[in-house]
Amino acid sequence: AVELSLTTGVAQLYYSMQASYQMLDLLEQTRDVIDYAVKAHQSKVAHGLEAQVPFHGARAQILAVDKQIAAVKGQITETRESLRALIGAGASDMPEIKPVALPRVQTGIPATLSYELLARRPDLQAMRWYVQASLDQVDSARALFYPSFDIKAFFGLDAIHLDTLFKKTSRQFNFIPGLKLPLFDG
Repeated sequence: AVELSLTTGVAQLYYSMQASYQMLDLLEQTRDVIDYAVKAHQSKVAHGLEAQVPFHGARAQILAVDKQIAAVKGQITETRESLRALIGAGASDMPEIKPVALPRVQTGIPATLSYELLARRPDLQAMRWYVQASLDQVDSARALFYPSFDIKAFFGLDAIHLDTLFKKTSRQFNFIPGLKLPLFDG
């Protein structure tokens, strides 16, 4: 049980570290894009084409991304040290963990469009459900034209005077069969 717990902890820390490396890579790409925008705003301000407000806004975005980069780097260091402590390695014994690239996602249109792929489209699913609901309404409307059989029965006591209420002659029983044919219902 201890070995399983240790293995699980090492795996969780390793994949957490890999996720942090991927986050760091994305943040650095974001910083490059914002840095390009800052240079563009700086050039426009230098030529008098733009006020300094967009330039300062872009600089604030760079500072925010730099703050996130520093936090992720700290998280990577913290995870590496936790992993080192968990495996019991010394400062010089810890192997270097390099980032592993995520697998590339296959994009593009498939060669054939199968029925299963088309059936998953939300608009086609909604249309299929609409047709199915319409057919259910047709079935329920058709069911209204079927004949309806009804049987009613009652048993009771009926008397004009109270002294004859519980006698045999006061008993009443009735059986009423019914049939409804909706031929003339509009």
